[in-house]
Amino acid sequence: MYNLQKNEIIILQQSYQLTKFPIGSLREMWQISYPLMLAFLSGSMMMVADRIYLTHYSLEALTACVNGGITVFLFTILPMLTAGIAEVFVGQYHGANEHKRMGEPVWQMLWLSLFTIPFFFLLAAYAGPYLFAGTGNEALEIAYFSTLLPFAPLMCAGPALGGFFAAKGSVKMVTLCTVVMNVINVGLDPLLIFGWGPFPEMGITGAALATGIAHTIGVALYLSIFLRSPYRKRYGTGDWSFRPSAFWHYAKVGLPGGLSHFNEMIGHFFFFRLVIMAGGYGMTIMSLVQSVYISGFFILEGTSKAVSAIVSNLIGARQHALIDKVLLSAIKLITLFSLLFAVLIVGNPEALFSLMMAEQDRSLLLDPLFLEPLIRTCWWVSLFFFADGLYWIFVGALTAAGDTKFILAAGVVCTWLVYFLPVYLALHVFEASIDVGWMAIAISSFVLAATFFVRYRTSHYEPLRSFSKSPGT
Repeated sequence: MYNLQKNEIIILQQSYQLTKFPIGSLREMWQISYPLMLAFLSGSMMMVADRIYLTHYSLEALTACVNGGITVFLFTILPMLTAGIAEVFVGQYHGANEHKRMGEPVWQMLWLSLFTIPFFFLLAAYAGPYLFAGTGNEALEIAYFSTLLPFAPLMCAGPALGGFFAAKGSVKMVTLCTVVMNVINVGLDPLLIFGWGPFPEMGITGAALATGIAHTIGVALYLSIFLRSPYRKRYGTGDWSFRPSAFWHYAKVGLPGGLSHFNEMIGHFFFFRLVIMAGGYGMTIMSLVQSVYISGFFILEGTSKAVSAIVSNLIGARQHALIDKVLLSAIKLITLFSLLFAVLIVGNPEALFSLMMAEQDRSLLLDPLFLEPLIRTCWWVSLFFFADGLYWIFVGALTAAGDTKFILAAGVVCTWLVYFLPVYLALHVFEASIDVGWMAIAISSFVLAATFFVRYRTSHYEPLRSFSKSPGT
């Protein structure tokens, strides 16, 4: 019996085990998660760096960056996450030892990114005045939006390429490429925002341009590795031809998940508009607190991607029984980081946010009308961080199972009935403070996480029975 178990473990390591640690263990989850966390930390810091520099440039530029940035992602989230489904299929093929097919889903999603070029360029040229009409900060928001959006096709290509490396366990490659992007962005930000030497002062336009250039170099670096001769021979990464049947096969699985997050972004977009309409200190509090949340989101995203990579390999190898252990380890990891996040944001918020504000604006922290709702908001955001972590764990698992249609249906219902409707009533009808809006967001995330947990426990991965069968197999 011992020899049989030992032989089985050897087989697991050779076929679909991504690390030397036992499958589903906390050590395996950490080994896959932490390089992805570092990668997403670098990605998050690109946005946070923009906001920190712009905070010291002007609060108007900061709020324009927040509102303009969420509008950019409103349009990019659908093709970006649809292209990111390549990771699931790469993991499936890797787990099933079909290595020569691993390049195909990546190339088909790169074609999708290419097809978006006319759409994004037209939006950048003409949509800004309509999207930001009546905000009171239109000029800066349009400047950020119209400068960053032409780089959106590259933002869509990045997840497809990064997903290839993550799904086969080469997560440090994702970290390397993302860190390079972050270093370039952080280095260009002060030069292009404030101006120096031959660089003119460009303000918020410079922040958007720095981010776009960083994405361009990051995708170029991914491609230079993806197209190396050993990868072309082993994983078929040189087969770049467009195949309509394969393209649709991959896209139709990724599209519902993309639509779900697109719907979520619309909810956030209107939440921002409600905060702007409410006036007062709401938008400033929102900008500061969301910047802290974004700086910690890399933990949730890295864990979710690790879950997706491990689970997709297990599904490709038809080892469904091990998935419970994977998710339990992910939940333990998220719980630990959520406690650390809560200590950071509610321990001494005055000191934390004073570091993020220009000197002339720090007097706001002495105003009870600003400080009290800020502190309450911090408590709700700490709960939201934990709930959102649970949500992203189950998103990773259900996406790996191809259950993206359910993700879409549950996301639409929860966003508008459990999230946006209470926020609208609180801020627009009852004129409550901004912290009530974050309370609604936290509650909706717990509801959505619970819904996905029930789906996971009752589905037994039935949507996956024919998931890995692409055209011609």
